Amino acid sequence: MSNFRHPDLISLRDFTREDLFQIWETSWDLKRQTRRGQRPEILRNKTLAMIFNMPSTRTSISFEAAMTQLGGHAQYLFPDRIWASKANETWADTVGVIGRFADGLVGRVASSAELQQAADLIDIPVINASTAEGHPCQALADFMTVQEKKGDLRQLKYVFTWAWRPASPPMGLPNSSMYIASRLGAHFVLACPEGYEPEPEIWDKVQAEAAKTGARLDIVHDMQEAARDADIINVYCWASPQVFKDKFKDTDDLAPQGQAPHILDPDKYKQWIVDDDLTALARPDANVMHCMPAAREQEVTSAVLDGSQSIILDQAENRLHVQKGVLALLMG
Repeated sequence: MSNFRHPDLISLRDFTREDLFQIWETSWDLKRQTRRGQRPEILRNKTLAMIFNMPSTRTSISFEAAMTQLGGHAQYLFPDRIWASKANETWADTVGVIGRFADGLVGRVASSAELQQAADLIDIPVINASTAEGHPCQALADFMTVQEKKGDLRQLKYVFTWAWRPASPPMGLPNSSMYIASRLGAHFVLACPEGYEPEPEIWDKVQAEAAKTGARLDIVHDMQEAARDADIINVYCWASPQVFKDKFKDTDDLAPQGQAPHILDPDKYKQWIVDDDLTALARPDANVMHCMPAAREQEVTSAVLDGSQSIILDQAENRLHVQKGVLALLMG
């Protein structure tokens, strides 16, 4: 496993197509072995420290399960357990000690800069479990699921659509998804209200990559237009990058889940919902995705989430397999 060229997984910004497929091929192999009842103990007697400053269901459970299945152990470090969360110890002191105890560190923290600081301080792999700037493991699992269901993304229209709910996280997942799409030659459509576009520096980066690979990345401000002839509709809600930066610099202004309320007319934007009328615009065999937790009847109807086109549980399962691949490559 030592031939992987990245020491950490903090951002997918500089990951090549070859890097991405090395992760997926490792993940697919481990998934096949799991299905056969085989669990190679690649990480036997190794420990993964997991700092989660915000709630987590899928990410924390899948990382713990991944370490168990690979023969290792994961420690869930919630805010009330460690001193750094209480302002009694610096972040540097906390991660410095973890670097002497553990073989890897997973962090769900406010900023990727905190994870990069950790990576600069310690000699063990650091993995991003969601920050304001990126959610690489979720994006990797999403694209793994699409490839399993649909095949080559270059033949598909992949719609990643904003949908309304009262509060939402920052734009980390769309950012990570765009980095992947730009390297796969995909037709990727980002549907969102005006003002919810990615930051210009990120958009310029993915467009430059798309020019090299033949990918097509579009921004559309009409949900119905985006959904027409779609092969995949991936539903997510994110806070406007500018609003998030300008209005919610202090984490005390955020909800406990690290979410920001929308500065929007709710009567206008509640129309951004994925329902049967919207999916009818897509291809007959289109699939619907959501990384969950989903705000049912706000972002997406239960009829869609529980319907035959939904692949949300397959998508969630692939978090386990992708993260096993990442852990094996970084820690094996």
